[in-house]
Amino acid sequence: MARKKTILLAVLSACGMAVTTLAQDTNPSVTPKQPPVKQVPTREIPVKVVPPQLSPSAPGVKAPEKGPVPEVPSQGGKVVFADLTHDFGIISDDKTVEFEYKFKNEGTGPLTIVKTQGSCGCTVPALAKLEYAPGEEGAIKIQFNPNHKRGPQHTTVTVSTNDDSSRNVVLNVKSDVRPMVTVDPQVVSMGEVPKGKGKTMTVTVTSRKKDLTVVGAQATIASAAAKALPGVEAEVNGEQVWQYPIEVSVLPTAPVGQVVGNIAVRTNEDGRVVNFTVQGEVIGDVAVNPPRVQLAALTPGQVMSATATLKSRNGKAFKVLKVEEAPANNAAPVFKTLDVKEDTNTTPVSYMITLAGQAPTNGGAVSGSIIVSTDLSDEPQIKVPYYGFVRAAPKQVPIQRAPAPAPTAPEAPGSSLIPNPK
Repeated sequence: MARKKTILLAVLSACGMAVTTLAQDTNPSVTPKQPPVKQVPTREIPVKVVPPQLSPSAPGVKAPEKGPVPEVPSQGGKVVFADLTHDFGIISDDKTVEFEYKFKNEGTGPLTIVKTQGSCGCTVPALAKLEYAPGEEGAIKIQFNPNHKRGPQHTTVTVSTNDDSSRNVVLNVKSDVRPMVTVDPQVVSMGEVPKGKGKTMTVTVTSRKKDLTVVGAQATIASAAAKALPGVEAEVNGEQVWQYPIEVSVLPTAPVGQVVGNIAVRTNEDGRVVNFTVQGEVIGDVAVNPPRVQLAALTPGQVMSATATLKSRNGKAFKVLKVEEAPANNAAPVFKTLDVKEDTNTTPVSYMITLAGQAPTNGGAVSGSIIVSTDLSDEPQIKVPYYGFVRAAPKQVPIQRAPAPAPTAPEAPGSSLIPNPK
């Protein structure tokens, strides 16, 4: 009996354990018992707290002061000029003047003058040598030739060196040139001079040298003449000078057309000749409008046309007999047609000449004259000049194409790329 009781208690105990396990699996709120956690001893580490740095640009915050940046000396030459500009002041045009621009090598290495270049042939620089040691001084001598100059002058000399901070230094040369002999005016404009009338104007030659005198004057063209008159003493800009009047004339025998030439004034000094220009136009009975035909800029082969009107200047009737083209330098004619048309609405009758042609295919100047023949005994021919310029056509640059790749030869039998068919 006691044995049965023991077996029954064992069965009941096993059933109770099974029910407990089932309850734990079906009820998540029941937490299984965890094993105890082993405690690890710790120690405190002191931490230093650094306040955040404010930006220098924040309001109310002063930026840290910066000290001067130390200058790093150059390892090469350094050129320093005592003067960069020299003014000669008032000088004559008969003597060359000189000046020395002094400099020093203030670098720690050798200074090399690579090149000196004047802005014109009248300013010539010269150097004793090209290499200068640290601390060494030198000079660039310049010569300025004022011959044929007049008034304020400004030229330059460019000095090229191995100085990294100043590769090119520009030296300025100034002066005010007062020529020993001057002509006023330098260009004598006669304007329109009626045919057969002639015209005379006076030019003044001024000499700043007492012993320099004018001995004669001569025109270089047949339609003009010049005559030197006795000189007189005068005061100009507070200076005593000698002035010589020169009479310049367009002769009554000058033909109709433009008058352009030079007048050469001789002095008692060997080789000193003073020149000036005379220009004007002798007009006849026939007025041409425009007096010169301007063809402007042309393109090769361009179709072009122009007109000119001829009418009586003094009311005397005339007739146009023929119109021809005379190209300059024996060039080919550029006008294919030269048409003449009477205008009977004017008294006396006037004429309109229409020119039509084609520009040359080659670039360059186009010039010549249109010769108009009339029935006037004292004006049988009238020349109307024409001018133009043909712009050269732009050259066609061939497109460079890459050469085609060479054809690939077929693979030989037994090639490692294509196996032989079995």
